[in-house]
Amino acid sequence: MIDVLLILFAFVFLLALCGLIGLATDRLTRAPEPERKPDPFTSRQFKSDEIAHLVHQIAIHDAIHPISPANYHDSTQNSIEHWVSERTGRRFVMSSKDWFHIARAWYVTRDQDLHNRCESLKQRLALNS
Repeated sequence: MIDVLLILFAFVFLLALCGLIGLATDRLTRAPEPERKPDPFTSRQFKSDEIAHLVHQIAIHDAIHPISPANYHDSTQNSIEHWVSERTGRRFVMSSKDWFHIARAWYVTRDQDLHNRCESLKQRLALNS
């Protein structure tokens, strides 16, 4: 009876050992996961004059009516697009998702001075990251 138990114990031990060896070889031979690139800040790369006028118009609008989360999905986007279009001389359009990211990036810097806010947003739009 003890012989049967020892054989059974040895069998289970060898089975567990094979499982651990298999797990270790899988970990060692597995290909590394590809590095995930972050999503771009906006869906398209804005031109430099669009960035300059966009940031300028956001700063003007914010001075009159501070941009807050309530403006993420209202007519503020249309107003900004209209003014940037007039300043650049061509139609300027941004998606609702782009406006959300831009307005949120502006809002979170509300405790900084105006110059730093503008430069930060310009850089973020220029790098699109």
